[in-house]
Amino acid sequence: MYRAIDSFPRWRSYFYFITLIFFLAWLVKNVFIAVIIETFAEIRVQFQQMWGSRSSTTSTATTQMFHEDAAGGWQLVAVDVNKPQGRAPACLQV
Repeated sequence: MYRAIDSFPRWRSYFYFITLIFFLAWLVKNVFIAVIIETFAEIRVQFQQMWGSRSSTTSTATTQMFHEDAAGGWQLVAVDVNKPQGRAPACLQV
């Protein structure tokens, strides 16, 4: 049996193991990663088709906001962008 093992030249064993490492460690790993990426991409497309596109409800700035009145209720008031807000001096408010 040992004579059969030693009958082939040494370079064939090196070539065999190098190609084995190449195919198993590099090629199979890359195929596995590609399958996972494609699967998740397909799932993402299916969810996008199911839920639709997610866009903002308004594209303009809000001009009104809720404000608590003296009675404890809420009131919708207009927002004045030129009105100073807070206690900072007017020169520091942007």
